[in-house]
Amino acid sequence: MAGKVNPNLGLVGKAAEPVNSALTADDWLLQALNKAQKQDYRGALADYTKAIALKPEDAEAYYNRGYTYYYLKQYEQAIADYTKAIALNPEDAEAYYNRGFAYA
Repeated sequence: MAGKVNPNLGLVGKAAEPVNSALTADDWLLQALNKAQKQDYRGALADYTKAIALKPEDAEAYYNRGYTYYYLKQYEQAIADYTKAIALNPEDAEAYYNRGFAYA
């Protein structure tokens, strides 16, 4: 019976054009934050890295990736990212604080 059904919904016109699906650095950052909240730290790391590749001067992305490295006990990478975040935003006291914990 399903093969015989041919509904005419009265829709005319051309098909919708596909929307550019490329994610921005901010999209990757938000996606990474969501993954980190769900404790998907490996997925978050990949997304932070993509955000940084698109926007290498984003101190927040380095800070958050450093935080994720810290949770994964990858302290050298955490220190490197906190150091980069500090270089980009020397006013970020939390980056200094967390870098100290990573050193400890």
